[in-house]
Amino acid sequence: MPRLNPTADRRLIVIAELMASVALLSACGGGGADPTAESSVSDATADAAAAPVADGTVQILARRVKSTIPAIGSATSLPSGYVQCAGEWVDTSCDYTGSTVLYYGVDGSFRHATLSGPFDCNTANAVLGDPAPGVTKACYIPSAMAPAPAPAPAPAP
Repeated sequence: MPRLNPTADRRLIVIAELMASVALLSACGGGGADPTAESSVSDATADAAAAPVADGTVQILARRVKSTIPAIGSATSLPSGYVQCAGEWVDTSCDYTGSTVLYYGVDGSFRHATLSGPFDCNTANAVLGDPAPGVTKACYIPSAMAPAPAPAPAPAP
């Protein structure tokens, strides 16, 4: 069988890579797993890739990455007892220890998830999604989790 030109050879490799990727996804259930579940594999495996091998076949290497995706909820108001801990653009560090249900948004539109502190409120759009595009938002935690206010300075003698 005559060999095709290099461009056609490359197209066949790409088609073979795509077909192998589809077969891999089909074999593992199509990737529709629970997005809140954690998974991991050995670091010895490679990133998901399809690589041509010397004999012209395609070798598929797959890697599942350990990740934790918080379960994100929506609300129209804050629960009672929540206080602002940080702003979206100013004073963005929400300082608390441990984990708590953090609310992010503006009156009428909030997103919430259980997150470990401290939390940078400037990253909330990426972590929780933007509940109110184009509006400045803030982060809120239960008042019991908020750090105590700094003591007033002592009076001058």
